[in-house]
Amino acid sequence: MAALVAEKAILSEHNLNFVTIQGAEMLKTTCKLVTDFLSEREVPFVPAECGLFVFARFSNSGDTDVEKEFQLCLRSHHVALLSGTGCHFGQPGWFRVCYSVPPEKLSEGLKRLDKALADHRKLHIK
Repeated sequence: MAALVAEKAILSEHNLNFVTIQGAEMLKTTCKLVTDFLSEREVPFVPAECGLFVFARFSNSGDTDVEKEFQLCLRSHHVALLSGTGCHFGQPGWFRVCYSVPPEKLSEGLKRLDKALADHRKLHIK
């Protein structure tokens, strides 16, 4: 019975159309916002071929302590990114930047990320 209700309510033609067409367009738009942001700031990243995030290197030090300091900068600007080491990636400094949010929320998040990145660079770039 639950499957029948789910099929009728969730898998309607309207909902499927939204996910496949409008959702895909939104993801293209927000992915471009993130990759343009990273490129403009010369932050190395792995382009997304599919998925909901870009993997970006915000710290080149290779030091987990510097990665933790960057996470504190992020928190102080109310930004949440998952570190690569949290995903079992062996090289510190890489973070997942999720872009599967509405463009206006992503833009606000990128403004905050920009401030956190500027603060971090002040501490580590002489």
